[in-house]
Amino acid sequence: MLKKVIVQLNKEQYNHFQNELNNNRGEKFVRLLELFRDTQLDENEICKEIKINQSAYYTLKSRLFDKLQEYLFRSASDDRAELLKNISSIPHLVYHTPRETAISLLIHLETELKKLDMPHELIGVYNALKKLHINTEKYYQYQQHYNKTVAYSLAVDKADELVSSFNRELGEYTISCDEKKLALLQLYLKEFRNLNKLYDSHRLKVSLCIASISYALFAVNGAEIPEMEETTEELLKQMHTILESHPEDRQYKFLKSIWHFLNFEYYKSLRLYKNCSASFEKVNADLETFLLLAHSCDTSRFLISKIDYAIRTNTADKLHEEFKSLIFEPDPLNATEFTFYSIYAASCCFHSGLYSEGAVFLNRCVNEISFKNYSFAEIQVKLFLSSLLLLAGKTEQAEIIIRSISRKLAGEEFTTQFQNAVSFSKFLKTALNDNSNGKQKKLEQAYSAFTKTNEEAEHSILKFVPLSTQHFELLSR
Repeated sequence: MLKKVIVQLNKEQYNHFQNELNNNRGEKFVRLLELFRDTQLDENEICKEIKINQSAYYTLKSRLFDKLQEYLFRSASDDRAELLKNISSIPHLVYHTPRETAISLLIHLETELKKLDMPHELIGVYNALKKLHINTEKYYQYQQHYNKTVAYSLAVDKADELVSSFNRELGEYTISCDEKKLALLQLYLKEFRNLNKLYDSHRLKVSLCIASISYALFAVNGAEIPEMEETTEELLKQMHTILESHPEDRQYKFLKSIWHFLNFEYYKSLRLYKNCSASFEKVNADLETFLLLAHSCDTSRFLISKIDYAIRTNTADKLHEEFKSLIFEPDPLNATEFTFYSIYAASCCFHSGLYSEGAVFLNRCVNEISFKNYSFAEIQVKLFLSSLLLLAGKTEQAEIIIRSISRKLAGEEFTTQFQNAVSFSKFLKTALNDNSNGKQKKLEQAYSAFTKTNEEAEHSILKFVPLSTQHFELLSR
């Protein structure tokens, strides 16, 4: 954990923290910081470098982590810091301030918190106002405000939880194509709609927009959203209006990148690439931060869309350089994120002709992820991996993978559901086994048959790595 946090510090943060340690004569802290930042040494090697034993190392490491946490807390900026500081002083107002003065300050806080729609913080204000009005008729008024705010606060928390759960299930649907997941997503949408009927809240509306737009774009390929009067485009406009109407809202500042992502995906799905270019640039410019929002939307999908966009805009040759500068480590516990990241990494290598390097990423994915419930992802990853191995001339390794996936595709349910995958596996078998003089022509014909089947398929595969004449020549060796 400590090493990851140190690596994630930007240059300004790192230098400032390092200077703080130096100013406090923390030479060993500084040296450990540098070793974590700039080297890949293991713990034993670090102990030798600093000349301390294991026990002292763990103590030093723990204290460095404490200092780093304290520094990050102090340096964190928040536009509402003063307001939150006032909220923390509520006990002082209640127990140590003349009643009228305390009430006056609390009512001011109430006004500001309602304006910013901060129900969690508002609960504390109403709780204090209840105490200060215990002997007046206003006690019952503030009791009602308190109860309503608690209920609304719980609804906001529920919506946040639903967004996270919805996006987890949506991601799993895209790598499994399990129709049961689709039915579950519809139930989530129903819960979002029910919450919005209970409260006229822009926060709940934004949650509904994110889920509904994501469902339309990624689950049903642009089809109408169940029981929703608004179109996807109208929901995008509503969400944009809300975000722009609350420029100081801390959460909305991050959700703007989600809006740009959904806006990009919407216009890309319509093949209006000029309309989506500005949103693409916004997301891509801060990609590392955007990928951290996986609890709020299916962020890793952008990586796959980025490849498609690069192909359409003739910039695929730049993908590998951009990938090399990306500082992001996918979570193996998040099967969707890890799979999409692996495909993205391998695709970037593919478009630069680095076939062996690309195969490494997909091999890691096969080893890290259990595809037991994600057949669609397994099929796509292994077919892509086989292609890279054949292009790299590693026919023996490719043959093992092709045999494995061919056995899976032989099952009746897969033959029917993934005809495009069956067609591509035939193309790979031709590349692997055919030694005739007309091999290249056969490959072109087999790939053409796959492309036609893939265009008609409900769940297309491998569109992010289109093969060309150059690839057919390599496969004909």
